[in-house]
Amino acid sequence: MRSFTTFDMPRMLRELGGDRARLVALARSVGGEVPHHILTMRESLSAGRLDGLEFSARYMGMLFDSLLAPGASDAAKDLEDASRRRNGGDSQFAFESLENEVGALLGDLAEIRS
Repeated sequence: MRSFTTFDMPRMLRELGGDRARLVALARSVGGEVPHHILTMRESLSAGRLDGLEFSARYMGMLFDSLLAPGASDAAKDLEDASRRRNGGDSQFAFESLENEVGALLGDLAEIRS
C-alpha cells in the first residue's frame, strides 16, 4: 500500500472498519465535492465576499479534519481566520495555500478511486 502524504490512509481505513469499498466511496464523494467548493471560494474571494469565504473555509476545515488530512485542514483554518479578520491580502495568500494542499489531496483521492 502506497504511503500518502496528504492524509493518514491507514488510520482512515481503520476508522472505516477496514472496509476498502467504503474508503473508495468516500474518496469519490469528496473528490467530486471539493472542486465545487474551491470554485465557489475563489468566486467569493474575487468578489470580496470574505464573510462567505469564512463560512466555506470553516466547512472545508471540518471536512478535512474528518478525512484526517492535516495539511488541508490547517490551510482551511488559516483561510477562515484571514477571512474572519476581513483581510483580503491574507485571505488571498491563505486561499492559494489551500489550493495547493487540496490539489495534492485530490491527487491522492484519485489514486484511491482508481
